[in-house]
Amino acid sequence: MRLSTILLLFTAQIALAAPTTDSASPDFAQKADEYLKAELKAERFAGSVMVARSNQIVFMKGYGLANRELDVPNAPNTKFRLASVSKQFTALCILILQEQGKLSVEDPIPKFLPDCPVAWSKINIRHLLTHTSGIPDYVKFPGYISTMMLPSPPEMMMSRLRDKPLEFEPGERFAYSNSGYLLLGYIVEKASGLSYEQFVRQFVFEPLGMKDSGCDRFETVLSHRATGYALRGDTWVNSAYMDRTSPQGDGTLYSTVEDFFRWYQCWRDQKLIPAESWKAMTTPAKDNYGYGIFVAQQFDQKLFWHDGADPGFVSAMWWFPSSDIFVAAFANLEWAHSGEVADNLAALLLEKPLLSQPKAKTAVKLEAGQHEPFVGRYRMVEKPEMICSITASGGQLFLQSTGGPKLEMLAESETNFFLKAVPDVHVTFCKDASGNVTRLISVLAGHESEVHEGTRLKEGDAGAGN
Repeated sequence: MRLSTILLLFTAQIALAAPTTDSASPDFAQKADEYLKAELKAERFAGSVMVARSNQIVFMKGYGLANRELDVPNAPNTKFRLASVSKQFTALCILILQEQGKLSVEDPIPKFLPDCPVAWSKINIRHLLTHTSGIPDYVKFPGYISTMMLPSPPEMMMSRLRDKPLEFEPGERFAYSNSGYLLLGYIVEKASGLSYEQFVRQFVFEPLGMKDSGCDRFETVLSHRATGYALRGDTWVNSAYMDRTSPQGDGTLYSTVEDFFRWYQCWRDQKLIPAESWKAMTTPAKDNYGYGIFVAQQFDQKLFWHDGADPGFVSAMWWFPSSDIFVAAFANLEWAHSGEVADNLAALLLEKPLLSQPKAKTAVKLEAGQHEPFVGRYRMVEKPEMICSITASGGQLFLQSTGGPKLEMLAESETNFFLKAVPDVHVTFCKDASGNVTRLISVLAGHESEVHEGTRLKEGDAGAGN
């Protein structure tokens, strides 16, 4: 899943082709390796990458450690959580079931979910696929960080969703919702008579020869599984636990960059489903989202992409069909720049300038009293019940959101800060014409959707404190 509000709270058998090269690849491989080593040194990426062009692997390598306790390096066969990159596989399962005559994307969801609330009667499967159902995203529910650590079978998740009102009329607009893809996983089970795990293995992974892909379960002993990590300042820690005992359609799969070459071949050659179904999958509805895939323009050409983030893992998959360039970048580092890595590897292969440069964070020293103008409480615009408190102590600034820990902030300039525990989170304080601080803006570098604005509360204004 794509973790947006967590910050403020605290993815016939096809054989894998051997890596081959073309006339441009030796120079590209050197440049890609230098770039990725710089990302690793800056602690912005640790994981494995695969770059393919014209049905050939032109670069594939691991960086950093899959397990820091045992000193095991990342490699092309290391297994990573895909998080929301899983959604395209759930969408494919739905389209396979449509070809089997077991459902239609136009079917209303009460056909498969008989205990739906009345408000869901106008929602069809297409709405779920395109994030236009209006069903709220369970990741944004209060207390999500605690519930993500508990076993949550589909029936329990359904019970959490039933009482929540729709955010808008079905089909009216786009709002990214993990809840919709969770329900799609449930529909796969109801329509097929198989578990989601059985269906995706039998009808997707086995036909494609994706032997190192599956549903991630904590209790399973899985060879070459990466451990998820986070950086807290200068210290590496194990990422927060997330229960995956109940496979769900929104983000439960694991895979390797090697296996994703097989997935690229499937997509490139339009296997498993007819060409018209692939076209439907990659045709954007609202806000440039098809079925489990975003559609965009990059480097003056069409780009099919998706990213994903779970605690300790960030995944990205980029495919440029006109130049036939495919990139998979899987990381076992929380808040890793996997999307930027995919962009930059494509840029290098296309002989274009890098879109960003890896650079370690450095803090500047502010004079005594320079922190005081920022101290106060800020109500988050997209989530008004959340208050972000800024305090100063011992010459340092601290941020604490409702229900979250107190996090130290380090200055980049007079008004720009980053979190010591999560250096890629930037906080900018904005002033009005009189020089008074009125707003803060929080941005997660490399993630366009991770932008949060807070308006400063005046003294005596109502609002939850910490």
